[in-house]
Amino acid sequence: MRLLPFVLLATSHLADADCASSELVPAVFTRRDTRLPADGGVLVGFAFTTDLGQVEGRGDPSDVKWTAHDANKVIALTRTALAPGLAVLRPADSVLAFTLTNSHGKDLGSFTHEARHEAARAQLAAPEPKSVKIVPGDPTSSHYAGTVTPTLVVAAAPPPGAVAIIMYNADLATPKPINFTQLADTHDKDTTFEVYRPNTNCGAGAPSDGAVIKGAKLTFAYVDAFGRLSPQSKPIRAIDAGTKNRP
Repeated sequence: MRLLPFVLLATSHLADADCASSELVPAVFTRRDTRLPADGGVLVGFAFTTDLGQVEGRGDPSDVKWTAHDANKVIALTRTALAPGLAVLRPADSVLAFTLTNSHGKDLGSFTHEARHEAARAQLAAPEPKSVKIVPGDPTSSHYAGTVTPTLVVAAAPPPGAVAIIMYNADLATPKPINFTQLADTHDKDTTFEVYRPNTNCGAGAPSDGAVIKGAKLTFAYVDAFGRLSPQSKPIRAIDAGTKNRP
């Protein structure tokens, strides 16, 4: 296996400049459409904050102690982890509507839920990786000198419904999620993504289950705003920048 032991990583969410100490807080990624399909739920990721009053606990920020309720009762949600720092919360099939509240008592949004599949849907297409290259950090940066950043190039931009890319360790018999990279709201022309950035001394780093190095065998999958996954891509190996990729 070509992965280093577990480390915490900071993604491009955290800017190199003005490096204030930061913490991770859970964040709802199901924002634009609050009508949940029967096979989906509320996608929970994370954001960085310097406001300690927003912190809801330590550990994986997507492992939240949130509650759901309707006008009459508390509603149970089932959590499914998709990657370090990313999970989907699903209600029972019989639940048609609920409001989600965080551990501070703040309402995070109201959602409706299809009791059954109301229309056939096309599954997200799998990513088509062209290369995963290990790019050295900026030697002039006080935070990234001596680090490396794997950069993924795909053959076509992610589907419009995708909100994140999950990276998997495919050196294992069953590929295991390493981390995820959130996509911009508009990404129809984006084909290059920093899928891993080493931690800095600026506080919390993004959750990850290993560090990608040269020769690591990787696969990728897209996830939509309701926590539904595309098929995984064909495997590809990480290489040094300037070298041609091969499976």
